[in-house]
Amino acid sequence: MVLIFDMDGVLVRSTFFSERMLEMLCQRFQDHNISIERTDIFQDILKLFVRKLGEEDKVGAYDWDLLAREYLEEYNITWTCEIEDFFNSGEIAEYTCLYKDTEVLEWLLQKGYTMVILTNGLDKYQNIVIEKLGLQKFFKKTIMPIPKVLNFVKPDLEIFRLATEGFQGPHTMIGDSLFFDIYGAKKAGYNSIWIVRRLPKKYKELSIRARTEEINQNDKFLLRHILRSAPFLKVSSQPIDPNDFKPDYIIKSLQELKELF
Repeated sequence: MVLIFDMDGVLVRSTFFSERMLEMLCQRFQDHNISIERTDIFQDILKLFVRKLGEEDKVGAYDWDLLAREYLEEYNITWTCEIEDFFNSGEIAEYTCLYKDTEVLEWLLQKGYTMVILTNGLDKYQNIVIEKLGLQKFFKKTIMPIPKVLNFVKPDLEIFRLATEGFQGPHTMIGDSLFFDIYGAKKAGYNSIWIVRRLPKKYKELSIRARTEEINQNDKFLLRHILRSAPFLKVSSQPIDPNDFKPDYIIKSLQELKELF
């Protein structure tokens, strides 16, 4: 069996975008004597991200330098590869850390499970984070988009196929996004585990099976989380069927994997 893990929000807690990237953009505006609110910058970058996810080549949505460059071009401000340089400098360690419950990875490794990282974050950023946090020792393979080389992002079936190529099934995806992780896994025919670290108290107190059954019957709750992870679906001409996004299990912490495996 292969356990496939998403990275950000599942294994890694990152404040890079909300803190450091916004600081870098704010500073660039200040250097050019342009007054713009931090919250407006945040919303503008998110809109650009969502717009790029709606394009045929979705990899660009995860290229932070590209987003910054295109955004700042509107103000005649230049930007090259400052974010990639920041990651390479090692300073990214100040804005990323492992969730405490990732200690379960050692337990899963001891049990003999094969584990893979599958993330939409670009290789030029994520490989550095993986190395800095020491994640590579747990995983047989890491799959992530590489511009002009691997031009797929979740939930594309091809990137799920690459994640499990060479391994015998069954395969299980563990992720925090109903659209990118759970929907993609279900399309690929994999089992799926949705981790929701901020569950309402009434769901937290339930067993995994009871929680999963109750939430999977709550289409309103599911729809809210589907659109939160994929806001571009709001303008899609295709109706959203919550059944396409219902996970096999819903956990509140990676520690609960011990109850499933």
